[in-house]
Amino acid sequence: MKLEHLVVVVAVMAGCATPKPPSVPAAEAFGAGASVGDSSPGPRERPSPEKWAKAFLRPGECAAGARVLIEQVGRPSAWAHMKACAARPDYGLLQSLLDDWMPELKNKPESAGIIAQVIANRGGTIGADLQLVQRRRLQIFELNAALAQPEAYKGRYLLFVGRIERFKAAKGRTDMIVMQRARGADESRVYSGATYGESSSYSAAGSDRYGSSKYAEQGSFMSGRMEARVTATFEDTGQQIITRLADVDPFLSVNRTFVFLARFDGAKRSDNESSEEDEEPRTTAMVSLVSYHSLNEGGTVAW
Repeated sequence: MKLEHLVVVVAVMAGCATPKPPSVPAAEAFGAGASVGDSSPGPRERPSPEKWAKAFLRPGECAAGARVLIEQVGRPSAWAHMKACAARPDYGLLQSLLDDWMPELKNKPESAGIIAQVIANRGGTIGADLQLVQRRRLQIFELNAALAQPEAYKGRYLLFVGRIERFKAAKGRTDMIVMQRARGADESRVYSGATYGESSSYSAAGSDRYGSSKYAEQGSFMSGRMEARVTATFEDTGQQIITRLADVDPFLSVNRTFVFLARFDGAKRSDNESSEEDEEPRTTAMVSLVSYHSLNEGGTVAW
């Protein structure tokens, strides 16, 4: 083999061993460099944060890309792209959000709504998720805590899952009556993969000196791999929340369930007080709506 032929073979083999690049490098998705095959100088036009976030297959890649942008374009622009990542319905990386973006979460007015959106994406596990949030001294609280100490929580953010029961007019405005909901779970067992079995049946009729008679027998069995499936469910707790609306919203409709972010205005004794002497009378929560978020009750979310 000639020397020039050997050089060509080695070059081809080296090219085959080159690893594939990441699916969407952060800089390329952001538009910081020229596109592949584009010989013209200068950067490409930068996409909007929403379009940028959709370019990533997985939410974790989107969050990693936003972190990379901190060094490339600064925290304000990187934060705008992180908000677009958190708005994806499959983004549930609450711990990562808290670890990487605490300066913005403490100081930006929209941060409470972003946290509410991520918790809704995760399926509305309010109690456990708010424990993570409160460990960072971020002031978002549970409804039950506010009802236990109304004066201590007045004016603070509350987060709860609720079902819209009805609307009513009150002093020139529209109030929304919401029933708090608690998360539960139903477990069922189903066959997965290949199954096998058999069934049989037998019937006969006859007569004897006492008359005629009929009888039948049947049996079946099935075997295979069984799998436990847990489905999240939400049930009303009986706690009523009167929610003041800043404006009429056509997307808020009766019997829809959302994760609500609201400011706590106080509590009042319910009209339908319990008749049991050993029970404390129920109170109705009074809140002002800040934002609401669609609940991911059973979808696949990156945690």
